[in-house]
Amino acid sequence: MRRILGVVCLVGAMVVGSTAFAATASRPTPQAVSRVHKAHRLTASQRREVLQKLNLTPDQRESLRERRTAYRKKMAELDAQLEIKHIDLDSEMEKPNPDKDKLQKLSEEIGKIQSQKIYEETDARVDFEKILNPEQLETWKAFKQDQANQSTGELEMEVGAGSATAH
Repeated sequence: MRRILGVVCLVGAMVVGSTAFAATASRPTPQAVSRVHKAHRLTASQRREVLQKLNLTPDQRESLRERRTAYRKKMAELDAQLEIKHIDLDSEMEKPNPDKDKLQKLSEEIGKIQSQKIYEETDARVDFEKILNPEQLETWKAFKQDQANQSTGELEMEVGAGSATAH
């Protein structure tokens, strides 16, 4: 009986300890989020491939180049703001008695910045598609569908491989 009680206490301590660790380590860093976000972007070779398929005019290319530069600068600014807010949030959380109002305010500010990033992304996509003529837009949509199908296939392979090793 003592042995069972000892094992139960040990397992309980491990669960509590791992939960406490997970609470502090589970939030992905902005760099990790950025890597995931970048994974969904086109690679340089994919970008060249789709631009070649779209057969853009020189004016379209210049417009696209200007918009992409502005978008990248805006996203870099938002990423920097987000990183600072996360540092402030982490710093407040490390205090012996964190200020709940400050935590709430910082959380709301982080949410607003994340929302702004989503808005900028969708706005850039809409602006990009406005540059295209109807034929180019169809080519673009077909390219995106091909990319989505490839991503789905890769995900299915990962899930299949994961479930095969889990048994």
